[in-house]
Order: sequence, then structure tokens, then C-alpha cells
Amino acid sequence: MEALNNLVEKKSGDNVNFSVVYTTVGKLNNSLFNLAKITHAIILSFGCQFSSSQIKIFRENNLPFFSSQIIYEIEEQLKKIVETQQEKKQVEKITGIAQVSQIFYYSKIGNIAGCQVMSGKLARSNSVHVFRGEKKLFTGSIRSLESNKANIKEVISGQECGIVLKGFDDFRVADKIVAFQMQEENIF
Repeated sequence: MEALNNLVEKKSGDNVNFSVVYTTVGKLNNSLFNLAKITHAIILSFGCQFSSSQIKIFRENNLPFFSSQIIYEIEEQLKKIVETQQEKKQVEKITGIAQVSQIFYYSKIGNIAGCQVMSGKLARSNSVHVFRGEKKLFTGSIRSLESNKANIKEVISGQECGIVLKGFDDFRVADKIVAFQMQEENIF
């Protein structure tokens, strides 16, 4: 047990923080399953195999588990968990939604979407999707954002604005402009 505790402490690093929640010798009981579920624990077993009913409980409750008779295999499993924790994926976070209420034509830039911000906020730095009903027509960036003929950085829910996009101006009344930004999230 001391060797496993030392392994867990050794694998805990800057980006991933492991801690031992509970240790025991012998069989696992239902209260330990509940503890593992509450604490989002990874169950490591050295020297004893899990029964088929325990494995079923682990899978039904999405509890990660690993068992081995060889301590180095547990060390390798911890290494894989650390690598997985450090992997990131890009996720879209919606920041605001605007609806096109009018379309203005300006000869130098084309169509300008006159919009009402329905929720959240739209910032000039956001990326956007343009939807017509359920169909996504365009993904790109905002070229300019204006309110009361002034170039602005952002608009919030309830405000009106004019939006010009880079590479798209085929707006129709009731189109939705969904602003988003990409965020990194851990994969696990």
C-alpha cells in the first residue's frame, strides 16, 4: 500500500494533482464505491482482482478502475492518466446571439445586418456562425460592429447594432448570428 501511495504522489505534477482518497487491504465494499463516485476517484487495485459484479458497478457508475499483480503496470496506467489529463480539446463557448431585423446596403462594403442582440454579448473579436432556421450558412469573423454610427468593441443583450462580416453578406431578416469563442478543456 505504501508503494502505491508513493506512486500516486510521484505522478502528481504541475498540471495534474492526484491525491489518495482512501486505502484499504482486502475487498471493496459498497461504501467505497459511493466514496469513489462522490470524489471522482480512479480505483487502483494491486494484488487482487475485481469480481464481475464489482466491474459491473464500476461501468454502470462510470468509475475508472485498474487492477494488476505488477506494480509497474499500475505505474504505467498512472502515466497514461496524467497524459490524458494534460490533453486539451477546443470547445466552442457561445457568448451571444443576435437576430437580423433589417438589412442595409452600403456600396463600399455590401449588406450590413441590422441586429437586435437577443442574449449574451457579441464582441468584435468573436467568431460567428450565421444560421437561417436550423441551417448553418457561414462561419467566420466580424469585420465591423457599429451602434449609433460609432464603431464599438461589443454589444450586450437588448442593444441594437450593425454587423458586417468578413466574407458573408447574404443576410435575410430573422437570420441568427451566434457569436462564440474557442476555449481549451481537459479531456478525461
